[in-house]
Amino acid sequence: MLQKISLAILLTVSCALLRAQDTEVRETDWRLRTGAAVEYALKKNWSTEFNWESRWKDNITAYDKSFAEVGTKYKIPQGVKFHTLYRHYLEPQITDRYRLTLGVNYERFFNNTNLEWAVRIRWQQENDYGAAYDLTQHTFRGKLSLVYELTRNLGLVLEDELFYDFGDNARWDKNRLTSGIEWQAAEGWEFIAFYRFENELSRELGDFDHTIGLYAEYKFKYKDDDEDDEDKHFGHPYRY
Repeated sequence: MLQKISLAILLTVSCALLRAQDTEVRETDWRLRTGAAVEYALKKNWSTEFNWESRWKDNITAYDKSFAEVGTKYKIPQGVKFHTLYRHYLEPQITDRYRLTLGVNYERFFNNTNLEWAVRIRWQQENDYGAAYDLTQHTFRGKLSLVYELTRNLGLVLEDELFYDFGDNARWDKNRLTSGIEWQAAEGWEFIAFYRFENELSRELGDFDHTIGLYAEYKFKYKDDDEDDEDKHFGHPYRY
C-alpha cells in the first residue's frame, strides 16, 4: 500500500509541474547523452569518482558539448551521503566553463520491500574561467527518486527533479521527469539507460526537451567482512 501511495504522489506532482499547454506553440528537441564513470572507494565511507559525458542536440543531429567531472562522496553511519563535484566543460567555440557542486542525499528501503526512496538536494555554481564572480549562476536542485529492484541485478527508476535559480532573476527554472533502468551486469560493472522529459518553468511557454541517456560505470569496491547487506543494493538514484 505504501509503495502505491508513494508512486501516486510522485506521478501527481510531476504531472502538475509539467503544466500541460498547447505543444504546437513550443519548441521540442530530442537529445542524447552518453557517458562513463569510474568510482574508487578510498575507505568504506569515502570514495572518489571520475565522470565523462558527451551530449548531442537538435534531434540528435548535432554535437553539443562534453565535460569531465571529479568528485568525492562521504557516507555517515546514519545513511546520509555528502558529495562534491568539480566539472570542466568542453564546448565548441565557447569559453571554457566550470561548475562546482555541493550536495547531500539520503535513501532508504520501505520495510520488507524492494522499493527504495531517495532524496537528493544540491547547490551548484557555474561561470566562465576568469569571469567576475557576480556573473556566477547559482542553482538549487531538489530530486525525489524511487528505485524498484526487480532482481538483485536489475532496477527500475522513476525520478522528479526541480531547479531553482538564485540572483536578480530568481525563478523556478525547469522540471525533469526521468525513468529508466540500472543493470549490474557483472561484479563492479553497472549500465544505465533512461528517458528524460524536461519542461521549462521560467517562461510561460517553455520548450520541451526529450533526452535519451546511455551510461556505463565501474566501481572499485571497498571490501569489508562487516559490510551491511543494504549496501549491496543499487543504493543510489541517477547522478546524471
